[in-house]
Amino acid sequence: MPKSGDSAPIARGTRLIHIRLNAETHRRLRVATAEEDVTIQEWVAALVERELDRRHGPKDRKGRL
Repeated sequence: MPKSGDSAPIARGTRLIHIRLNAETHRRLRVATAEEDVTIQEWVAALVERELDRRHGPKDRKGRL
């Protein structure tokens, strides 16, 4: 599995977002993801999915709420 900084194919139907973090938050995020052996991309995507599911319920198989 690619780690942050590695080139990985972009999945069809995905969208790119950018966020700015202060240096300390970014450092803590790097440490946390390294401890879990996941990329920052994977960690943030899972966090967003969990929060959306908590707020709006899980999506169906076709990606609809």
